[in-house]
Amino acid sequence: MKTKEKDISQKTSLKRKISSLLMVLSLTTLVMSGIITLIGVIYLRMNTASIKKDLGYSVALDSQQALESLALEKLSILINTRVGLCDSVLMAIQEKVFLIAYKAGEIINNPERFLPVVPLPADERNHGIVASQFLRPENVPLSAVRAEANLMGNIQDLLEGISIGSSYAKTGYIGMESGMFIITDTGSGYRANKSFDPRVRPWYILGKESDKPVWTDVYLDAFDRGELISCAMPFFDRNGNVVGVAAINMYFETLVDLVKNTKSGETGFALMLNENGDIIISENGDDAVVQGLTEKRTEFSELFNDIMEGKNGIQRIALDGREFFFGYSALEALPWHLVTVIDVMEIISPALNIRNNIIRRTDESLLRYDIVMFSIVALFLILFTIVLLVARYVSKIFAKTISEPIMNLTDAASKIAEGNFSVNIDIKTGDEIEVLGASVNKMTDDLHKHLEHKLSLMIENHRISAELDVANKIQLSMLPCIFPAFPDRDEIDIFAMMKPAKEVGGDFYDFFFIDDNTLAIVIADVSEKGVPSALVMVIAKTLIKSKAQAGLSPKEVFESVNNILNENNDAAMFVTAFLGYLDLRTGVFKYVNAGHNPSVLVSKQKIEQEKDNSENNPIEKQIDEDNLHYEWLMAKPDFVLGGFRDILYTQKEIIFEPGNMLFLYTDGITEAINKNNEMFEEEKLLEALKRFSRLNAKDLTESIRKEIEDFSVGVEQSDDITLLVLKYKGK
Repeated sequence: MKTKEKDISQKTSLKRKISSLLMVLSLTTLVMSGIITLIGVIYLRMNTASIKKDLGYSVALDSQQALESLALEKLSILINTRVGLCDSVLMAIQEKVFLIAYKAGEIINNPERFLPVVPLPADERNHGIVASQFLRPENVPLSAVRAEANLMGNIQDLLEGISIGSSYAKTGYIGMESGMFIITDTGSGYRANKSFDPRVRPWYILGKESDKPVWTDVYLDAFDRGELISCAMPFFDRNGNVVGVAAINMYFETLVDLVKNTKSGETGFALMLNENGDIIISENGDDAVVQGLTEKRTEFSELFNDIMEGKNGIQRIALDGREFFFGYSALEALPWHLVTVIDVMEIISPALNIRNNIIRRTDESLLRYDIVMFSIVALFLILFTIVLLVARYVSKIFAKTISEPIMNLTDAASKIAEGNFSVNIDIKTGDEIEVLGASVNKMTDDLHKHLEHKLSLMIENHRISAELDVANKIQLSMLPCIFPAFPDRDEIDIFAMMKPAKEVGGDFYDFFFIDDNTLAIVIADVSEKGVPSALVMVIAKTLIKSKAQAGLSPKEVFESVNNILNENNDAAMFVTAFLGYLDLRTGVFKYVNAGHNPSVLVSKQKIEQEKDNSENNPIEKQIDEDNLHYEWLMAKPDFVLGGFRDILYTQKEIIFEPGNMLFLYTDGITEAINKNNEMFEEEKLLEALKRFSRLNAKDLTESIRKEIEDFSVGVEQSDDITLLVLKYKGK
């Protein structure tokens, strides 16, 4: 009973306080508002005339600055976007040239894999459609190049595919040292019954001197089709000699089209400058501006220096009584520079119009202002009298309207704080307090649902964590994990370990006997990490082992597995891998490297290298104070598994002597990061091997692992770490 009386007393007190407060606030506000209004009206009238001019100029200046800032930002975005588009087109052409050169190299170095495909001469009937054409110099008889032409005719499908499938690379071709030339485009009618020597063309001379895709300067097409630039790249025989050059033409109007679209506003236009600062493209440009830049270059040396140094930026330049914004950026693929020009007056003219309109409208409003000012004063006096009479009555009603809903909210909040989420607040005031009551009801319901959802998430996270833990155990159980692995074989000492960066990883290792005397060892690294890479790891490991135990050589294993992994590889995942067979009787070690890190060979004497059918297998050596040789198997690795079909892999061979050791690893070791963001790298790995190479395989592996952990202490592991050590003792 006392509690109820106390609540009533508190509510009554709150009503009284609110009523009194509202009265005081109303009267005070009304009086202060009247005084301030009268002073403000008089002051405003006195200063409006002087303010109008300042306001016009201030708004115009602010608008001008805002418009300039926005225009500069848009201009910067426009030129960077257009440069990026130009570079993407040029880079795409470079990639296609690389593909043509790679294919041509494959054909010339592996003729036994290709059937003769006779290339046909240019035929006027094919004009206007994509077709391949065979040409030769006038002084070179057909019989001298027929065999080579029939072999290189296998390149025609690739050239035609590039010409049909590309918006920019419409003409692709190869030229040979013999003078034989195969080109694919729609220009058969230009070349019918004509001879052609590619060896004297600019693209052939420049491409022959490079070892990667390179762009020519602008030159005239040999068949009068206008100006163009070419991207060229040589290809080589097995001895490393240049046998020909692959190239793709990009006609100059294509670049002109790209520049033409770099336009901002009505007066804006674009220029393309070459490496010497000469204007080579000026599409829809202001003749006076173009001529002024050409004739007055010394006056704008800072602008031209920034452009020639490959900088990106925007400068404001005065030229012949006009001002322009010059935006510029350099291309990556070519030593050219894209410049966009826009007249400053086009940008700021809206701001000048705003200033004039403000001044005109202010003059018109001064007359109306005088009338309104006297009306406001009279209205205010009437309003003051009415408000004074009504304020007391309204304050009492308003106080009751506010206090009761607030007390209801207070009671409900106390119950919610005690954990009672079934509370429902029913307030019908038609104002913010009703919205507040509805918000409290929604908050209570959301809080209840949130707690239930949080509990559900905790249960689900626990389930996922448990499943990933099981997946980790299953993955590790698939790798050889019982050591010593072959206790009855005294010829070898082998040990390996894998530490994933996440619950499951993409690295794996394996070793197994193909027959009684041949040991196979594998180490691999799947691109990406986590569950997807773990799935690919299981497939790759299973395929490699099954193919090896089926009697295939290392080279044949990788060629077969590569094609299988490439099928339906929508995720574009690939595998770097190393596979080797060791004959325990003779010490002969045959191996293949599919894009994997170079292995380290430790020996007590020099290793004589066997030559394969294409190149030597160079080994980089270091010797420590005990005359132990630490040798990187630095032969150029073949392509990764799963990237492209029908990749040919190179099998190499060396001889193991008793006491030799082979150390295999994944890039999680050499790319381990410490607190200073430094990588472990190959040099530190070699130093660690020199300290621990005399240990047995298990202790050496554990020591290297401990070395990596000490180096990366305090930094989360970012990649899977895998090691495999093989020591050959011999019979």
